[in-house]
Amino acid sequence: MLKNYQRFFSDIRFWIVLALVLRLYQITSPPLETLHNWRQVTGNMVARNFLEIDNNILYPRLDFAGEKSGITGTEFPLLNYLIYIVSYIFDWNHWYGRLINLIVSSLGIWFFYKIVHRFIRKEYAFSAAIILLCSIWFIYSRKSMPDTFSASLGLMGIWYGLVFLQESKVYQWLLFLVFTTLAVLSKIPAIILFSGLLVPLFSKTFSLRNRLLLSLGGLIALLPSVWWYYVHVPYLNLKGDFVHYYMGTTLTQGWSEILTNINGTLETFYFTPLMFSGFALFLTGIVLCIVKKNRLIIAIFSIALFFWTFFILKSGRNYFIHGYYIVPFVPFMALMAASGLNYIKNKKIATALLLIFVIESLANQQHDFHIRNGEERRLQLESIADSVIEKNALIIINGGDNPRDIYYIHRKGWSVKDENLNKNTTDSLFQKGAKYLVLDKNYYQHTFTKDLLSVFDNQNYSIFKLP
Repeated sequence: MLKNYQRFFSDIRFWIVLALVLRLYQITSPPLETLHNWRQVTGNMVARNFLEIDNNILYPRLDFAGEKSGITGTEFPLLNYLIYIVSYIFDWNHWYGRLINLIVSSLGIWFFYKIVHRFIRKEYAFSAAIILLCSIWFIYSRKSMPDTFSASLGLMGIWYGLVFLQESKVYQWLLFLVFTTLAVLSKIPAIILFSGLLVPLFSKTFSLRNRLLLSLGGLIALLPSVWWYYVHVPYLNLKGDFVHYYMGTTLTQGWSEILTNINGTLETFYFTPLMFSGFALFLTGIVLCIVKKNRLIIAIFSIALFFWTFFILKSGRNYFIHGYYIVPFVPFMALMAASGLNYIKNKKIATALLLIFVIESLANQQHDFHIRNGEERRLQLESIADSVIEKNALIIINGGDNPRDIYYIHRKGWSVKDENLNKNTTDSLFQKGAKYLVLDKNYYQHTFTKDLLSVFDNQNYSIFKLP
């Protein structure tokens, strides 16, 4: 009986399912938690506009482009389109993207485990999967964001690519092609994951034919992304006369921006992905892999680090501003940390260190399961607007750079920083079609509205008709 329990708890599928169930807590909450609610509502806007305006996947739209159509270049909206499909069947809700991402990202952990178990070293597989499961992936896999979603599709593609190298079956090559294409389309940095494939592609362990076919499949898989990001995104920006998606900077400028905040950049390594205890395991893994001459792990990690450094420089200041940028590199860090644990001979100590990491990591992420205090007021916006603002009327709202207010009010228009609001601003935007001014009184500091017609007022919001 005891052996049966041990076998059960040593099965990674149990922990993946348990983590999935834990993250179902508050899964139906709207995106108003502490971190990156702006990023989630932006994606939800695209999905909602597929539902309400035009379901052509090639033409994503945002709501804060003022009088313009909102058409603009974004990441390929695969996750957004899945949200649209679910919404078409069940009607719109804020949280569908959370659940879709959680399911796909949980499958990604399973494929990561299978890759490590079969193709790297089976002794690393369980701890590597646990580390990845409880890393930054734990919380980002329940957000309506494509980061762990695309990386998980990438892990699926890598699995089928490696299996094809061994077994030479056509369906494996096709699945490698499909998942790789979707992964990189959904998020360009997912390509970092595939850098690890360079090791087997140059290994004589596999036939030259299969290595060439896999290389060809990888090149084919990149073509849709090249077209989308370097042909279609510029076209969409011109068509909609609105630029939103960040395409990076020059390597020189990126280096300069990184140097201005080297501490923030380093934090994305020593704390953000694995917290302090996980980073200690990661460093232990690096040292012990070098000492023990673990060439396979060193080769995989070194290649990934080379490409990741290029990505950091290309991202510039956005890299240290946005914590989720590190997501595609975390599997390599988890693998290195697991190798360090494996070299610890005393298994009780190794287990204790893994447990310390899990506790610290989850403790540092639990806050993101809750709506931040004071944010609930934004859920009133749509019902308030429905009582006084026509559905197609353009609005001005003092939401600043964060588009959450214009998302929750379910109108289109301009989100303006409070300090930039004045009579000249509202007059200018009125000429472009703005009909109403909506003010969040928690920010509003001006008096120029005394000459405007008030149509609604409560403790949180005031609405004025222009002019």
